[in-house]
Amino acid sequence: MKQIINLLKASIKSIFKNRMRSLLTSLGIIIGVCAVIVMVGIGEGSSQKIEEHIASLGTDLLILHPGPSRRSGVSRGAGTGERFTLKDYEELKERVSLIKAISPMVRSSGQIIGGDGN
Repeated sequence: MKQIINLLKASIKSIFKNRMRSLLTSLGIIIGVCAVIVMVGIGEGSSQKIEEHIASLGTDLLILHPGPSRRSGVSRGAGTGERFTLKDYEELKERVSLIKAISPMVRSSGQIIGGDGN
């Protein structure tokens, strides 16, 4: 028990002897804890916002994308495979009786070059 009291006395003496170091250490710990709390809050808020956005789409929405194509066994990413055609759209519209509404969409990407560059 006497050793613990001696250790506490020595540590308190050391803290008061090196006040600036103790202050900076405490400040670093406080800033670190605050940063972690803020980052967790941002992550939770973003997650909640995404969940709200997905929930706003409703439970009866279905989005179809063409699957990925493969070249030499390597997937080239979503939407690189066979494209849906207007015929596919018409066929879905006619054959699937549970569909209330259907809307085709065209999505493309490319590079635009103007007078000042890309």
